[in-house]
Amino acid sequence: MVRTKNPGRRPTGHSRRPPSPPPVP
Repeated sequence: MVRTKNPGRRPTGHSRRPPSPPPVP
């Protein structure tokens, strides 16, 4: 595992899963 400068388990700019698409009317 790569240790980041982020202490603890805070979400970083790199997300594990892609962001969900915005709701379209």
